[in-house]
Amino acid sequence: MPRFWGMVPVIAQIGVTNWNTSIFPEKNSIKYVLPLKADIRKKEKITVNQKIRVSITIQF
Repeated sequence: MPRFWGMVPVIAQIGVTNWNTSIFPEKNSIKYVLPLKADIRKKEKITVNQKIRVSITIQF
């Protein structure tokens, strides 16, 4: 269910880290963007250009 600016509230999971966040529509595209805060990147030891697996659950 899109909200302000088209954002969609989700629960994201990378590795053992879960958090509440939002995904945002990419301009001029059908894709959505998931911003990753520094603390999440540090907890999961994510580096630039590293491929990761993300689980997204949409919150209704």
